[in-house]
Amino acid sequence: AQQATFPFITSKGAPYVSIIAFAQDGSSVPAEAIIDTGAERTLASSSWFNKFPQGHLDSREDVILRSASGHVISVAGTFQTLIKIGEANIAHTITIIDLDQDFFLMGKINNG
Repeated sequence: AQQATFPFITSKGAPYVSIIAFAQDGSSVPAEAIIDTGAERTLASSSWFNKFPQGHLDSREDVILRSASGHVISVAGTFQTLIKIGEANIAHTITIIDLDQDFFLMGKINNG
């Protein structure tokens, strides 16, 4: 498997990258994503996801997410998307969590 590299900037001590996520209907929503190379999945808030006019969530995953402090994080479902980072277009699955503020954490890229 070929490794992909993507440029990103560091802001306020954390690595961020500007992305655009595309739904299957062609609508798109931008985000400033926090890069977490150790995260097993990409997470975004329901607040961010609700910006898609007709976003469709797949059923909830049979997974329990916990914060670093041990609190359970409620999962709303998953979202199949195409993410644009610079010139790269990446098919990716985003786990949507119930959160009423915009949040986007880019984890490992599931490129097959």
